[in-house]
Amino acid sequence: TMSFVWRPTKKKAAAADKPAVVGTEVLDYMDESILKVATAAEPIKKPVKEREQLKPLKERMADTLQEGLAQPIGHDNKGFRMLQRMGFQAGEGLGKDKAGLAEPLTVALKRGRTGVGKDFEVDSEKRRRSEVLTEWNNDFRGQMSTKTNYRKVLREIKALEQVCESMDLKIGVESSELWAVREPEKKLQPDDAQPEAIEPPPPLTPEEALQRHGLLLQHLRGTHFYCFWCGTNYEDTDDLQSNCPGEAEEDH
Repeated sequence: TMSFVWRPTKKKAAAADKPAVVGTEVLDYMDESILKVATAAEPIKKPVKEREQLKPLKERMADTLQEGLAQPIGHDNKGFRMLQRMGFQAGEGLGKDKAGLAEPLTVALKRGRTGVGKDFEVDSEKRRRSEVLTEWNNDFRGQMSTKTNYRKVLREIKALEQVCESMDLKIGVESSELWAVREPEKKLQPDDAQPEAIEPPPPLTPEEALQRHGLLLQHLRGTHFYCFWCGTNYEDTDDLQSNCPGEAEEDH
């Protein structure tokens, strides 16, 4: 018996490797002139209608339905003609006092496969999270603003205490609770003895700071006819009331 083994001929394979011949010229597909022409060709753009038709059928149906629902009810509608016979006019509300609905109820299209009411729960949760985030941001800004005001009040208290002490000393006042609290003088001790620990006064709370701030302002105005915001020492009460814009900083 004889066995035959098929071997592909090399003529066809060799023909595929040969460059194309047009007339007497051999075309090289990697030539720069051909590549420039290929890259300069504009991409084919599909018309708008063809692009719209590429949408899924459900989306196209939903868009068409939404467009129909967005259109107002015309005079050819049977229900609208019935309302007109009962005295309804377009743009007015329903009812005897015309305080009811002026537009028909809107229809919210449901998309997806979730159960009835699930979309409302999801929207409610989103609104709740948004409200919580907004409230947190407002609280954070309020806390930062409170801290800034607190530091500002403390700085003003130091200045008020200095002005109050200098003016009280001029009129013969020896001491006052409205003056700045000074640290007690350190006693001389032997070299081997440890210095006594002096505890600083506790810091003022925001409520205490505002109260002391107000007492200092009232003392300067009532006793010395001095306005801290104006920076002016008036002659008497009449001069203070007639020339000072007011007791608060906002009045200046």
